[in-house]
Amino acid sequence: FTDRAIAAHPDVSADIIRNLTRYHGARYEQILATANERQGEAPELLQPLSDTTSDIGAQIVHAVRHEMALTLEDVLLRRTGLGTLVHPGEAAINRTADLMAGELGWDEAERLRQIEKVEASYRTLDGAA
Repeated sequence: FTDRAIAAHPDVSADIIRNLTRYHGARYEQILATANERQGEAPELLQPLSDTTSDIGAQIVHAVRHEMALTLEDVLLRRTGLGTLVHPGEAAINRTADLMAGELGWDEAERLRQIEKVEASYRTLDGAA
């Protein structure tokens, strides 16, 4: 399945396609369609959220638009594989928060509140709270 998906999308990194098929299965095409919806205004939606992940911005936008994700914690810990195993890193969290803020109309105070809440969740998960 994954090999066919990679072959069908030679313009997208194989690592990104592997990640999409791992976390979204046959719905990976929906994530790519979300990226294509905004291709002219946001081509970076097909780029990794940070240097340490293959998760892309389109996964975040898709979670908000099509899966009713409303919090940063929901996206990082449930809707994507981005933060389910370990803390995804500051760059990935900030980029995810930026994308969600744009989709949901968060002001800077809400964006920072969302980041602090997710950081608190990671501290609790790590047993450091």
